[in-house]
Amino acid sequence: MMKKLMIIGTLGMAGMTVFSSRCVPDKPRQPQKPPVPLSRAHAHNDYEHQRPLLDALDYGFCSVEADIHLVDGKLLVAHDRDKVKPGQTLEALHMAPLRQRVWRNGRRVYRGGPELTLLIDVKSEWRWGDSNPRPVHCERTALAN
Repeated sequence: MMKKLMIIGTLGMAGMTVFSSRCVPDKPRQPQKPPVPLSRAHAHNDYEHQRPLLDALDYGFCSVEADIHLVDGKLLVAHDRDKVKPGQTLEALHMAPLRQRVWRNGRRVYRGGPELTLLIDVKSEWRWGDSNPRPVHCERTALAN
């Protein structure tokens, strides 16, 4: 079975957006060598794949999206609030794997390659003072480490 990924990028200085789609297998890519970083490729709703984040990185994507909801003090990754699952935290699906990869690759996601953008789309209605900000502080600390 194949899944369709939307690749979104910009072209030149004009800021023109390029949309193209590409089919990728459900099974992870078995790289013979490290992937070529695609600095203008964005993995939209990447967390819906069997291997969130890792599939995008195996194909060289340099931009990945995570939609988050603040639920019971945890940042859970899902597009819709009614689809959140307790184990699918921002830390488990994105932050921990990124930290491991950065440590392994000399402080880069792709050894010697461009930076990766982790686009975090906050889906919950939430304001400072509405709830204990500690979960957000913990996630920020995880980013810094």
